[in-house]
Amino acid sequence: MNLSQIQMSFLCLCVTCFVGCSSTKSFLGKASFSNLGKAKSEQQQFMFDVARANEKQGNLEAAETTYLKLIEQSPKDAKILHRLGVVYSRLETPEEASYYFREAIKLAPSDSELLTDYGYSLYLNGDLDKASTILRAAVKENNQNHRAINNLAIVVGLQGNTEESYSLFRQIVSEAEANANLAYVFAQRGDVESATQGYSYALSLNEDLDQASMALVQIAQQSSQPHPELRLASGQTDSSTQAVNSN
Repeated sequence: MNLSQIQMSFLCLCVTCFVGCSSTKSFLGKASFSNLGKAKSEQQQFMFDVARANEKQGNLEAAETTYLKLIEQSPKDAKILHRLGVVYSRLETPEEASYYFREAIKLAPSDSELLTDYGYSLYLNGDLDKASTILRAAVKENNQNHRAINNLAIVVGLQGNTEESYSLFRQIVSEAEANANLAYVFAQRGDVESATQGYSYALSLNEDLDQASMALVQIAQQSSQPHPELRLASGQTDSSTQAVNSN
């Protein structure tokens, strides 16, 4: 329950006590307060929906502005704090992102989706140890959260634990896709030989795996450059990654 809801609940409780006098004036007063609260709630929901639409369309500054207005009205709303964390992560302002994620987690420590997005933000910022801790917590809260499992698999793979990485991938995707995902991890580590082998093996298991085919083409193109530095395209948003996810 956020601050506005607490205030309105307390207000309605007070009004209910006075309605015991059964006067018309008191009854009308109660109705007015109720309608006012409903209108405010509907307006906040409309603003939130607009902010989410802007966020999904990539209008991050517009989304940020609206979320900040909403958080002024409801400073203890974990959902809004969560979205601000995501927006600032996508705006590549990690300090602001981390602040809002942490504030949201104080209010909703068991929210697996929130923990997943925070872990992903930490991963993007290069803090693999903390990302691993947060993503493990996300999986613990919901072991069916495929985004959390997918991102944890990438993080532990980047930390060097390829066996656990592969095992996690296999929880959510096929054998071929898991090998392609592990190849992606190798590519991010700069291990071009292992990445190439992984993608090739994935294609031997499933020749229609477009991700693996495209990655091999990219590796070949970049390897032909005078000073190749492997960078596979990602196009990541929120907690999605280039690695295959079953969702």
